[in-house]
Amino acid sequence: MRSITQIKNLKGKTALVRVDFNVPIRKGKILDDFRIKKAMPTIKFLQKKGAKIILISHLGKESGQTLKPVADYIAKLPKNFLSGGIRFLGQKEGRSARNFQEAELILLENLRLNRGEENNSSEFAKRLAKLGDFYVNDAFPVCHREHASIVGVPKYLPSYAGFQLESEVKNLKLAEHPAHPFLFILGGAKFE
Repeated sequence: MRSITQIKNLKGKTALVRVDFNVPIRKGKILDDFRIKKAMPTIKFLQKKGAKIILISHLGKESGQTLKPVADYIAKLPKNFLSGGIRFLGQKEGRSARNFQEAELILLENLRLNRGEENNSSEFAKRLAKLGDFYVNDAFPVCHREHASIVGVPKYLPSYAGFQLESEVKNLKLAEHPAHPFLFILGGAKFE
């Protein structure tokens, strides 16, 4: 996947950016903002280049979980994180996502509230793709999933890697040819 630094003339174009905002939330409060802050360099780069940005993400497995607390959290971030505000659009409102101000971010509702996401529905992927002029994947933790927002949308839009995805891949490549002797430790919540 090409880097976002390779995109020519972003001014006024709409970036559909797949982020990983699957963060722990309790009673409407973000408990850990690490993933949100890791997405900021890509978002800031696109904003500085004049792109309009639509953020898409999933949240949890439980039905009905909303990304609204994430939008509220981002709205309260200091201005050095973002230039402009953020607008949250629910499932039905998401279809009108292309109508917004240049400095404004749009965050769409939890992708998993639509069955088409996890089923990798081409219809859902096409609907998402219609929202942007190009696609940016900055969600390394979900790259292994065969979901519409990961593998479907890139079939319909020019696609690029965001800074967080590039960083993760670069660091992962270090394990391909390590100096000997070496120790490799692999772990995670879903180790199976």
